[in-house]
Amino acid sequence: MKRLMRTFNNFENCAKWDETLSFDEIAKKANEGDAVCQIMLAYIYHYEKKDNESCYKIISDEKFKDAPQAQSLLATLYLNDGKFKECEAIMLREDFQDQPQIQYLQGYAYSYEEGFEYKPKKTFAISTTLANKGNALGMYSLAYFYYLGEGVKKDFDKAQYYATKCFEMDKENEDAAFVIAMIY
Repeated sequence: MKRLMRTFNNFENCAKWDETLSFDEIAKKANEGDAVCQIMLAYIYHYEKKDNESCYKIISDEKFKDAPQAQSLLATLYLNDGKFKECEAIMLREDFQDQPQIQYLQGYAYSYEEGFEYKPKKTFAISTTLANKGNALGMYSLAYFYYLGEGVKKDFDKAQYYATKCFEMDKENEDAAFVIAMIY
């Protein structure tokens, strides 16, 4: 649940996850019409319950068309389903370009998804922007790029630096811990 909360909270100027609520309380408030709890419930359906159909029913609602947290999750579903044009349409929306989670999704898509043109330099630039803003996902991505030498020259010192910075910000980031372990 902690990783889920980090993903949800990785948006600027948006509601934050209420850690005091149980799943049942979130579901109850969502059924009563609480929009934030509806989006939280969609995240639970996708990331924990692996129920993308229920997730999609919530976040595809027209009322969430301008909610970055919902649209990012919708783009993730599109990406998983191979609907690359729909995913890219969300990722490239001008009003979402300052959202770290959307930027991270862009970087991921341009690096790893077959339906997107491989753009390591663009992905590296996105990751650098995120890291410079103090974003843990951006730091993790830079660590990974430096470790593998994708879009940039291999540099284990820089990989260790960014992975360590990420891990210091987010002690539960297993991916950053993995990069640190791989360097040693």
